[in-house]
Amino acid sequence: MRKVFILLPLAFLACALLFPSTARAQTPEKELEKKLDAIDITDPDALFEVADWAMRNKKSSRVRKEGRKLMKEVLELDPDHEDARKALGFVQFEDRWVTKKQYKKLTKEARKAEMKEKGYVPYKGGWIKKTQKRKWNRRWKKDEDDIWRSFEEIQKAKGLVLYKGAWLKIGKKDRERMDFHRKMTGEDILVVSTPHFRLHMGIKPKLVEQYMEKVEEVYDWYVEAFEVPQPPEASLWPGQVDIWHFETVQEFQDWVTTYSEEYKFDDDDKRDFREHPAGYLITSKKLITIVAKRAEDIENPMIHQTGSMLLWWHTRSRGRAAAWVSEAFGHLAEDLLSTDKVSRVNCSTNSRYANAGDVVKKAFNTKDGRPTCRSLIKAGDELSLLELSKLPLNSLNGENLAQGFSIIDWLYQEHRDKLANMLRVMTQWMPPAPNSTTESAGQQIIRLAVEKGFGTSLKEFEKQWRTWVLKKYR
Repeated sequence: MRKVFILLPLAFLACALLFPSTARAQTPEKELEKKLDAIDITDPDALFEVADWAMRNKKSSRVRKEGRKLMKEVLELDPDHEDARKALGFVQFEDRWVTKKQYKKLTKEARKAEMKEKGYVPYKGGWIKKTQKRKWNRRWKKDEDDIWRSFEEIQKAKGLVLYKGAWLKIGKKDRERMDFHRKMTGEDILVVSTPHFRLHMGIKPKLVEQYMEKVEEVYDWYVEAFEVPQPPEASLWPGQVDIWHFETVQEFQDWVTTYSEEYKFDDDDKRDFREHPAGYLITSKKLITIVAKRAEDIENPMIHQTGSMLLWWHTRSRGRAAAWVSEAFGHLAEDLLSTDKVSRVNCSTNSRYANAGDVVKKAFNTKDGRPTCRSLIKAGDELSLLELSKLPLNSLNGENLAQGFSIIDWLYQEHRDKLANMLRVMTQWMPPAPNSTTESAGQQIIRLAVEKGFGTSLKEFEKQWRTWVLKKYR
């Protein structure tokens, strides 16, 4: 074995002496000579390939330098050889090849001549019309061509129009709507659209801009929080939801009469409007109405009704989902998204309904609703889930609203994935055969949502909710 280890190095040494070319790597200079010998050096394309290899060689600066000389020889053979020109740093200006330095100078001169012909002069690193120099101020911005544009020009380029001191995107259909309202009532109203809503308001345009952003914020929150699959048109509903604001109840009722034919209001719709003088939503017509004297009082009911509208369209639950569920989602949206984090007042007016002209006191806000619900549970006065789900909207009082809100609040904070499952189950609910159950549609769907979506019995569901409220609400 020792003899083998001694003989191996001797064998390698003999090979190196007998075959020196295989013992050491070929130098870049020798390789370049070999490549040149293998081509017709009068062929510009063949010579370009060798020159390009040499210029890119990383092992020898001498070879790279020789490659540059060869590239110039390519141009002597073919002055318009595009790849050789680019390899040597030339760029094309009009119909000739120039160096980058020459190109910069020529384009600058050409640009100056072009702008001068159009009436522009150099100004603050850009171009401006001679007549506009005195009008320039800090609100002006340069566009992609380095031309100074006034603030007004920039806004118009974005498709915005100036309306009573505010720049808004008022589309063609919005303007037609404004003209229609003026024709119907003799009054001006601002109509503006977002991707999912169309707002009709007579308040300051700058506040309208805020509310445009707010309703889209509610939409985005709902879609993300409850994992709503978006259809091809990226909307829960076709078209847009109309939102109307009125300052007084009389203005609201006059509107109902004026727009009755436009929206095809039936007797039930008109009754609902009478019973809810502070505003109402008709989900099937994609319509939200809000009555608020002060512009700053619009936000909460707008968020609330938008949240309720989203739930309805997500679950397609007209006549199905319990009334408290819809109200609770509206209250949750307000609690999370309202800029008024002090009072968070919701349902602050009484609701009149048709049964013998009764009045239910709906005073409720999410801040006081939490301790209210805790007190209900401690006293044993809370309703069962089925009892709560049997109540129609106009029969829900402040305590019912507090209980409903606390259930959705618990699910949202602790079991959001299960809440999303419950909503998906609601979308799959189908009415049972007539007379097959004594439960209302609202009771049936909440039972199905709890058992299939949450994955437990109603009794266990209520137990977990009570435990959480007593622990979290103080």
